[in-house]
Amino acid sequence: MAAKPKKKLKLLHWKKIPNNKIPKSIWDGLQAAPGPLVARDALELVFYDQPKESTKVSGKSDSAAGGGGAPQKVSLLDLRRAQTVGIMLSRFKLPLDAVARAIQRMDARALTLDDVNAVRSYLPTDDEVALLQAHKGDPSSLAPPDLHFWYLMRIPLLQRRLEAFSYLLSFDSRVRALRSSIKSIQLACQEVLSSIELRFILATVLGVGNTLNEGTFAGNARGFKVELLLRLGEVKSAEGDTDLIKYLAQRFHNEFPQPFALPASLAHSSDAAKENFLDLDREIALIMEGMDNIADLILDAEQDSVLTGVLEAFRARTADQPAALLASLDKAKVEFDKVAAMLVEERTDASPGVLFRVLHNFCDLLERCRNGILQREAEKVAKAERALKAQEKLRAQEAKASESRRAGLVARGKRRLLGAAATLAPDVLVSAGDTCIG
Repeated sequence: MAAKPKKKLKLLHWKKIPNNKIPKSIWDGLQAAPGPLVARDALELVFYDQPKESTKVSGKSDSAAGGGGAPQKVSLLDLRRAQTVGIMLSRFKLPLDAVARAIQRMDARALTLDDVNAVRSYLPTDDEVALLQAHKGDPSSLAPPDLHFWYLMRIPLLQRRLEAFSYLLSFDSRVRALRSSIKSIQLACQEVLSSIELRFILATVLGVGNTLNEGTFAGNARGFKVELLLRLGEVKSAEGDTDLIKYLAQRFHNEFPQPFALPASLAHSSDAAKENFLDLDREIALIMEGMDNIADLILDAEQDSVLTGVLEAFRARTADQPAALLASLDKAKVEFDKVAAMLVEERTDASPGVLFRVLHNFCDLLERCRNGILQREAEKVAKAERALKAQEKLRAQEAKASESRRAGLVARGKRRLLGAAATLAPDVLVSAGDTCIG
């Protein structure tokens, strides 16, 4: 007797745990389920796979006849690679072919700097290009990450074009940032060179220091490194209740308030403290290098009139700006050299940030000391006002108590008079009656 053919069963889609993950897990040595629960005969009755009836005339698939879902997309890329590229593509609202056209035309209206840099982060490798070139099917059948790469690999000079596009989109903001940095340094230098308050403070600290160091090797100094300004708090009073910076701040507050204008007179030191000439030189060099790359790309893409037109227009607008930036930076260095010479400092790669950080931090320190003095004075005034109010309240309470006592005495006096009058009244009445009878 022939065996009964087995029915095809429904599939249970799951992610299998690799064998090397099984040891020491709950699955290791797990007892098998009872036979009847996993018997095929019983499962066939419920979970057999019923073939769908076809309405097609020909032997073509449902999707080809228009009766099923969309055609299956083809992905040639590694799964993880496809996922990461797909995540990157989710930022774009444009169709993939429109993204590619915007890159080819360097259309700044269609793509932002972040968009271009995102594309630059995920370019097709040589192996991926080979895979896509070997694909003989319709490109529209490719999955979005694959289709994106397919469009990109058809763009001439892709990597250089993207680098130039990124350069064009970032150029104006980079130039503005450089101009702002250089201007901050120039203004900060001018403030230091003209600050009367800084001279007053340096002279005060020099005089106090020579007094403290009198008779020692450190005495009779004619100047000091400005970094000392941040270490004045290390000199504690004998009682330990104050230090040199707080002492000087209190003296300034009581007698010479002029130094407290220092933070305002060095207003740009906070911005200049963030800068250093090494980074600024490097950034200007990169901008000049980018301009050279633009010139090279114009020569290499002479057949691409759209690309060369965009690059020529950009170069005509910006060609003189890198040299102007370099000239401005050189002037800032000259200004800083004057400041360094005045304070007996040296220009290093970390300049001018190091020096201006010292000055800015000292301004903050002086401001905190002044705010502490003002706060203590305000607390003292508030305490005096509270004491005055307490005295006024006490006097009011005493006046009220005195008035209450006086009112009580008057009331008792009246009661006595009324009592005395009541006692005399019968005698007066009897005497008046006798007079009437007589």
